[in-house]
Amino acid sequence: MRDLRKEFPVAKHHLYFDTASTGLLYDSLMEWRNVHDLDYLMGGSTFRNTHKKFLDTVRKQVATTFGGKKENIALIPNFSYGFNAILEGIEKPKKVLLLENEYPSISWAIQSRDFEIFYAPLDAHVEQNIALAFEINRPEVFVFSMVQFINGIKIDLDFLKELKGKYPDTLFIADGTQYVGIEVFNFEDSALDILGASGYKWLLGGFGNGFLMVKDDVKNKISPKTIGYNSAETMASSAEETLFIKH
Repeated sequence: MRDLRKEFPVAKHHLYFDTASTGLLYDSLMEWRNVHDLDYLMGGSTFRNTHKKFLDTVRKQVATTFGGKKENIALIPNFSYGFNAILEGIEKPKKVLLLENEYPSISWAIQSRDFEIFYAPLDAHVEQNIALAFEINRPEVFVFSMVQFINGIKIDLDFLKELKGKYPDTLFIADGTQYVGIEVFNFEDSALDILGASGYKWLLGGFGNGFLMVKDDVKNKISPKTIGYNSAETMASSAEETLFIKH
């Protein structure tokens, strides 16, 4: 434990209890980032010669850690980027269920688009509230934070599986930024269709990184519009040939 504390300069002077807001940067990560930038500084364009292999390694690690399929994992700069890209690919209008007082990165993105929005109260009975909202409104999309930023309530995973069993056609989209890293989680075994997360909280990844995981059948429900040439497999690839997850 003493050696672990040495990795975190802040811990030399403070007891840090604010990871739910921002995870700490640690010495080993800082060193890796410096070497990474130095490779770019000294190598120029040759820095990218191995980037596809490196990114593939990262996808494999994410898949192993969170129980997903490598080919269904997108690496993104943050949750909001990936979430908005997903929303642009959903045909509208759609009936969307949100929780009251949801994290603004979720609620603002939904409210700024042509969705019919319903809300479930966020309190100690949140699972019952969600179940009732499903029964009354029959949402086509359910978007939520797995852990609520305002009070720390965690949505019960077994409840979500039961709910998904009753409403298999509803798209379940979750923000895991406040969740991933706090306990063992298997995406493929969960009720979620899409999980996105930034890496700067419990994963201690610093800013500028995140991931998006999708289930196989999501590809039949969403048509991504966010795409760039660097997502192509080769210089000769077309937009139509570019994989769903690389949009």
